[in-house]
Amino acid sequence: MKKVILLFVIQFFVFQIFSQEKCTEKETTLVDLNSINKCEITEAKKDINNKEISANNITIRSRRYLKKRESLIPRIASVSNALKTKNVNQVAPKENALEKNKLKIVEEVISFNTIEEIPLFLSCRDTSINKEDCFNYEMEKHIIKHFIYPEIALEKEIEGDLEVSFIIDVNGKVKDIRVKVENKEHKILKKEAKRIVSLLPDFLPGKHDGVKKEVEYSFPMSFKLD
Repeated sequence: MKKVILLFVIQFFVFQIFSQEKCTEKETTLVDLNSINKCEITEAKKDINNKEISANNITIRSRRYLKKRESLIPRIASVSNALKTKNVNQVAPKENALEKNKLKIVEEVISFNTIEEIPLFLSCRDTSINKEDCFNYEMEKHIIKHFIYPEIALEKEIEGDLEVSFIIDVNGKVKDIRVKVENKEHKILKKEAKRIVSLLPDFLPGKHDGVKKEVEYSFPMSFKLD
């Protein structure tokens, strides 16, 4: 009986030993360094490949983006030049049109002596006297009323004859006041003459062929000391 028990115990231990070896072998197989490295390398390659693909995609996008930018630069430059050219082409006719309009306006200015219906002071509209005489009378009255001999001209005893002209536009406004003087000393007299004309009231505009026209009026103005 003891032998049987001993044999059983020995078999049990032998079985345990073999079982441990098998488990150990399994564990050894499971933790085989070559297997782990291979798997890790495989996974790593997958990861690396994935990363490389991702990186390549980014790089490709970047290159394509740069190419797009490079390809856009000449297009932008071309569009910019086209706009500049277009603007120049558009501006030129406008400028020409403006020049033509200026010439047209200049051509349409008619002298006081040749216009059919002269500009009028408002006070001359319903008068019974000659319209031109009324205009000249009101002009003389305006000059006498606003005339002031410049003090410096009085001190230096400056005298002179000036040629004054101005335009009455289609709205009856006075513009383009011009004064011709004989010498530099007369500049102070010129200033006074322009001041007087600038104080003129609005007129009834002149007409030619029934159409309102700009009219140029000119007259001499003399500064004399008694």
